[in-house]
Amino acid sequence: MKPNARQIVAYAHEDALVIEVLCQHLNDYDKAAELRDEILAAMQRAQSVRVILDLRNLELLTSVALFPFIEIRAEAEREGRRIVLCNVATPVAQALTISQLIVENRAHARHLVLTEDIPAALEWLSSGDTATRHGPGLTDSISQSA
Repeated sequence: MKPNARQIVAYAHEDALVIEVLCQHLNDYDKAAELRDEILAAMQRAQSVRVILDLRNLELLTSVALFPFIEIRAEAEREGRRIVLCNVATPVAQALTISQLIVENRAHARHLVLTEDIPAALEWLSSGDTATRHGPGLTDSISQSA
């Protein structure tokens, strides 16, 4: 991949940093490492402690590409940031659930939080809620496919 290739678009929305992942398939180490670096750099530049990862474009996430999410979660925890994922396709949610990066009914500090869309993510971030929320039907889809 070219050094200047961009895998994300980052922008402020209300008082949160929204990071939209642009790639459709995250299935190799190099691409995953570039994505991680871009997300962490965007987080470092932003003043917001509230971060929304918008995964609307991501259709496939393989196990080799899980490490960016582990590192992003760890960095957010170290910095006291709150991260919420939204617009997550069922196969991607399944990969994150199997890896236990998303776990229902657990404190969000150790797991990623999944919401339906950006407004729901903003609502969750504003609420101070500590339970993981899933979009309508997403949990059912994950359970039926497992």
